[in-house]
Amino acid sequence: MELVQRIKDAEQQARQMIEQAKKEAAELLEKTADEQEQKRRQAVQRRKETIAAALAEAERNGRAQADSLLKEGQKQIELLRQKTAGRMEEGIRFILSQLPQ
Repeated sequence: MELVQRIKDAEQQARQMIEQAKKEAAELLEKTADEQEQKRRQAVQRRKETIAAALAEAERNGRAQADSLLKEGQKQIELLRQKTAGRMEEGIRFILSQLPQ
């Protein structure tokens, strides 16, 4: 009788251990899933931040290049004006000299 009771107790303990192991496995699985979801969200956030930073840098560089090109263009226009200023005066004088008086 005592042996039967021991066997029953051992079976009960085994069932409890199995249930506890199942419970712990489920908790671990849920925890792992939560951690993976959190890591995925962090990766998405880092990617968004990286893209935003790259876009901001590209915009700054683009503006700087545009400003530089604009300044260079203005310098070239001014140089052309200086080079042609004397020629324009000569051309105006020539045209005026050709007009009947």
